[in-house]
Amino acid sequence: MNKEYKKYIYLSLVISTIITVLGIGIYNHFFQRPMIVFENKSIARNVSGYESLNSQINFDDIIEKNRKAVVFIHAVIKDNDGGLKSETGSGFFVLPTGEIVTNAHVVENAEMILVTDDENHEYHAELVALNEDTDIAVIKIEGKNFPFIFFGNSDNLKPGDWILVIGSPYKLRNSVSAGIVSALNRDLGLRNNFGIENYIQTDAVANPGNSGGVMLDAEGKLAGMISAIVSGKNDYKGYSFAIPSNIVKKIAFDLINYGTVQKAWIGLSVIDRKNGSGVLIERVDNGGAGDAAGLVAGDIIIGMDSMKIVNVSQFTGKIAEHSPGEIVKLSVSRDNKIKNFKIVLKNLFRTTELISNRKDKIFYDMGLILRDLTSKEKDNNFTGVYVVSVRKGSKIANINMEPGFYITSINGSKITNVDDFVKELKSINSAVILKGYYKNYPGKFKYVLEQ
Repeated sequence: MNKEYKKYIYLSLVISTIITVLGIGIYNHFFQRPMIVFENKSIARNVSGYESLNSQINFDDIIEKNRKAVVFIHAVIKDNDGGLKSETGSGFFVLPTGEIVTNAHVVENAEMILVTDDENHEYHAELVALNEDTDIAVIKIEGKNFPFIFFGNSDNLKPGDWILVIGSPYKLRNSVSAGIVSALNRDLGLRNNFGIENYIQTDAVANPGNSGGVMLDAEGKLAGMISAIVSGKNDYKGYSFAIPSNIVKKIAFDLINYGTVQKAWIGLSVIDRKNGSGVLIERVDNGGAGDAAGLVAGDIIIGMDSMKIVNVSQFTGKIAEHSPGEIVKLSVSRDNKIKNFKIVLKNLFRTTELISNRKDKIFYDMGLILRDLTSKEKDNNFTGVYVVSVRKGSKIANINMEPGFYITSINGSKITNVDDFVKELKSINSAVILKGYYKNYPGKFKYVLEQ
């Protein structure tokens, strides 16, 4: 019995040893070595993939070429209580003559705007113009031969495309982050009823201070301008949003060339469809561009200029890229049939004229932005020049003149256009007496501006 027991123990030890050796061999073969090989291969693939991607996109080259065109903006803003507060953001040169594009919310109501470039040079900037509907503004510094950003075509972007973001989050100037396009045609509900929202969503890191910064495509061209982030307590939560470059380009150069946006109106009220892509026409404005072309309520717009229309955000964004007088081609589903329409876009006055705001120094220093009357206003017996805007805290604001005032005379001399106004203003050495009317208020009004 004792021999049998010893024999059993010996056999057990032999079997355990064999199992252990086999177990180690199996582990090394099926687990350990594949893990090592997998890690090596994984690293090799990642490095190779990065080098391949970097050689195709060339991040270093894109950053080097563009970061000098991106600036840090510090604005001193007057709040509603009359106090002063600081706002910081980013911006970028679009012309070598010092024009810088940024977000309107960065510089709106600014008493002073300071710009710091990549080489730490500081400049005082002046506001050229801004547009609240798109949250785009243009400011300008004196100088020449500034490096500037080239515009890309945001229509070419697709979810998954690589992008680079350059800006100044938390005053950390010209910080760079990378990511991909997460989605297109986002509406965040930030603007008013007339506002344009057609954001590009990205996972590239952006924080407060990135507003007005650039989002660059794989060719190093502007794909969008960072404008909003998803945040909790002012920190990054994973997504940021950019205004498409096609909209930025149109609005910015309108502000530079005309002092206002040449906004195109199609005269339609549209909503997203509950099922399927495209937008449903709820209402057609009488006399509008859509009405003139033959569109009717119930039509479904499924395409514009050979581009598929998926929602209202995209549709309004594409219209925002156009000016009055330009033609868009719409594909429309009506009674299960596809019809094509050519739409001649109009302005707010239902004409195809381009309207230019004037900011001549002689009256802009007083606080006025003026424009000539449109042909439709003249046809309706309006006279004089139109007050587009009154700058807060200016001499004109202090005498309580409001935007929307039609100036018909200056110190007794009748005026019919802005050139007349400038000519008469230059000849006055005493108090300036402005007479005129408001469209929706009865009677005549007189304002006296002491020199």
